[in-house]
Amino acid sequence: MEIIIADTITRLNLNYERLMEIRKIWYLIGKHQCWSKLWKANSKLLRALVFCQLFEVERPSELFDKISKHYDSDFYWELLLQYKWFHGYYILCGRK
Repeated sequence: MEIIIADTITRLNLNYERLMEIRKIWYLIGKHQCWSKLWKANSKLLRALVFCQLFEVERPSELFDKISKHYDSDFYWELLLQYKWFHGYYILCGRK
């Protein structure tokens, strides 16, 4: 069974760095329950403030570079939002 799981992860490239970052961000969104702030973050400043809450820092400058691209780039922001499936997943898991 473990071989099948490992093969699936490899074939689907689920350990691709960008996907792991996105999953981590969605996990933190669920943990901090800041869905409404996420959907309303229509500027880079508001996005940065959401990320400060997620990563529990006071200023955007304290966020590490690998993560900052997700709120500072429209492309990465849209990519992050395309994985909104995790929104429902974390709500469902939170009810258990």
